[in-house]
Amino acid sequence: MRSTLIILLISLIASKAYSQTDTSESITFMLADELPRIEGCVQEEKNNYVGSCTMKKVFEFLHKEIVQIDLPKNIEQGITGKIFAQFVISEHGEIENVVILNGDNESFDENIKEVILGLNKFTWIPASTRGKNVPFKMILPIQIHFK
Repeated sequence: MRSTLIILLISLIASKAYSQTDTSESITFMLADELPRIEGCVQEEKNNYVGSCTMKKVFEFLHKEIVQIDLPKNIEQGITGKIFAQFVISEHGEIENVVILNGDNESFDENIKEVILGLNKFTWIPASTRGKNVPFKMILPIQIHFK
């Protein structure tokens, strides 16, 4: 559990420098001066990364919701492993464009997408660059092990 949180933080820090947003025909790379965060969480003073408050809330939410995904069926199917959920926090602070990058169980992947979209229950302060809100792509590694 602790290593997953560390991996999440590393992914988010790496995303700060090389976040991408898909446009109709091209990919735009962005440097975000301020990363997206959940309202009520503040930026960490020096590193300007999402910080422990936002990550703690995201991690707790994902853990709670993923555990509730049709547990008996997932145990029976022996679903385990690491998946990567990619999504965008829009310039309006909405979670959108959720994609499971390496899933191998379509039904379970759809459930994970719904869980990620559930992060919209939080009020998100979008990323910004030069004082302008910008879309911000994130990739979260999620370790799955039902037993």
